[in-house]
Amino acid sequence: MALPPKPSIGWEAFAELEARRQARFRPFMQVKASYVKHGGGKAECIGTLLTGWGVPNRASSVPHALPPEGVRRAGTQTYRSPAPVGLREREKWRDEEHFVGVLIHGRDRLIPRAWVTPMSAP
Repeated sequence: MALPPKPSIGWEAFAELEARRQARFRPFMQVKASYVKHGGGKAECIGTLLTGWGVPNRASSVPHALPPEGVRRAGTQTYRSPAPVGLREREKWRDEEHFVGVLIHGRDRLIPRAWVTPMSAP
């Protein structure tokens, strides 16, 4: 009995897949980041990514990587109270889907993920 032929991927799909792979954040990689300076102007510089590379991939689901239906993780909270006004900036550090930490000029800054792009590999 002969095996069925393997499906081949087109060059366009391969190029798109490779571009997505290159755009992924890796720990402590060099990134180009835009941020708002104290004077209100927007600046762009190169920094080091501190947080935000471990965000789960929501685009696809891997069946064997998910817990069984009805199972809850130990230690998860069902209710999260809103943060006081003074701690809202601290709450943003937990939101790694929308914000990342970048080390810029010796200071770590919280920047929206959309403003950060990976530097091209040499």
